[in-house]
Amino acid sequence: MMTNMQTVPIFIVSLFVHFSLTIARDTITLATPLADGETLVSAGGSFVLGFFTPANSHNRYVGLWFNQISVQTILWVANRQHPVPDTTGTLKLTSDGNLIITNQNSTIFWSSATSSVTTPVAKLLGNGNLVVREANAITNGSFAWQSFDHPTDSLLPGMKLGVDLRTGLNRNLTAWKSESDPSPGDYVMSMDILGDPQLTAWAGTARKWRSGSWNGEAFTGMPEMKTFHEFNFHFFNTKDEIYYSYETTDKSIITRMVMNHTGATQLFVWLDGSVWLGGSDGWGLFWYAPKTKCNGFSLCGSYGFCSIYTSQMLA
Repeated sequence: MMTNMQTVPIFIVSLFVHFSLTIARDTITLATPLADGETLVSAGGSFVLGFFTPANSHNRYVGLWFNQISVQTILWVANRQHPVPDTTGTLKLTSDGNLIITNQNSTIFWSSATSSVTTPVAKLLGNGNLVVREANAITNGSFAWQSFDHPTDSLLPGMKLGVDLRTGLNRNLTAWKSESDPSPGDYVMSMDILGDPQLTAWAGTARKWRSGSWNGEAFTGMPEMKTFHEFNFHFFNTKDEIYYSYETTDKSIITRMVMNHTGATQLFVWLDGSVWLGGSDGWGLFWYAPKTKCNGFSLCGSYGFCSIYTSQMLA
């Protein structure tokens, strides 16, 4: 009897040790950098941050992706212009709060350009935002730097797409160059603040598509927004900021808005075992623009008429 009683606490201790070793961390400190092969997992388990390699590539990047779906979908890339050529990369903090990516030769591939943080920590938040802040900061909103201010091609619920008029910060979406290359591509989605502010897709300096102005419920060029009951869309136009953002009515909905390398703006929703996808899991295309050739900006000139039913533009 005594033997059985003694084995119980030993089993409990062993289980506790195993559980402690498998708990995912969400924070980088001066003493705990993130090496290639390691990951951060946000509280709640929705997002992962770590090194990845795109399809048909050998380069290594630090990126963010959804944790709880079967398809790795990259949402943000730190060193999109300067990949690490091997697996010796490390994401680390400097003593003044600068996040950097280096390799075994101490070559710096990317920097967050953060400074003046006395006791810095970097943390992956539950909404997918990677932030640098003081370790003893009381409020989560007090950040020295945050990835939400520097989006790549994807917009998540709670992110802002637009301009901070106080600082000049312009949060826009820049497409990947290709499916295998996350460096900045040809297409950009931004908030055009000249005249009535509206979302505008650009190819270089040429406008390719625009949303129309906000009418209180939706952008005039996107009237279907009013029928999307799974989403709450927001537009803010103040003396300090002009931006668009969105939220889901159900926090379990996994979604992303993306500016892709072909110039299309798309809103996706993850579908588990959907009949739309033949019973498979995958991304469902919820909305996209431009929908037809006539949605293109000024294709027919100032006094032209565009018909989606003809192969040529009607003057």
